[in-house]
Amino acid sequence: MEEARRAPDRPKVPLRGRWCPWQASGAPGRSVVPLAGPSYPCEVGGAPGRPLVPLAGLWCPWQACAVQKSLRKQCKCHGVSGSCNIKTCWRALPDLHRIGQRLQRRYRNAIEVSMRRVGARWQMAPATTAMGRFSHEDLIYNAKSPDYCVRDQSFGSLGTVGRQCNASSTSHDGCKSMCCGRPYNTFTVERIERCQCKYVWCCYVKCKTCKRWEDVHECT
Repeated sequence: MEEARRAPDRPKVPLRGRWCPWQASGAPGRSVVPLAGPSYPCEVGGAPGRPLVPLAGLWCPWQACAVQKSLRKQCKCHGVSGSCNIKTCWRALPDLHRIGQRLQRRYRNAIEVSMRRVGARWQMAPATTAMGRFSHEDLIYNAKSPDYCVRDQSFGSLGTVGRQCNASSTSHDGCKSMCCGRPYNTFTVERIERCQCKYVWCCYVKCKTCKRWEDVHECT
């Protein structure tokens, strides 16, 4: 890329498999990144007539920010009989489940933004007034996600046709959610597996072979 050749010392960020240079926006720690995709090819940094979207206030990658915001202070006392004459404290990571929940909440509450010209400058603002203002901790987007229920090779989406689901579940693995409201087929398959295993002295495990029938559900 021409920009990479002109400024080989700038840090680069991978977008859709291509290495694109960050462009300084004039504020320390803030950058403008070209959004790769059909509307924003990485080679040109933006489609004609459509400006780049500045990630204002993005001091760290959002995955790292989620981890950093989840750090908790932990302390341990040192001393005779637990007198705590000396206390050592550190910042510890929570379990991955809590970090995942934080990212999921941000993802579900992501705010759609658009670029608007104000005078001679472009400014980023919520796409609709109903969305309210956003902060540097919010996830924002300027293009809606593809419909992952439908196969679309251009976005790498395989769709959910043929996916197995759980007919008795009301969670994400349930047929209603997995099949995106579409019907599903049910058929019976024969499973052959080991069963009635026993330990034999010495020293191996002896099992029988059992057959069972199982209902399998697949999205149409």
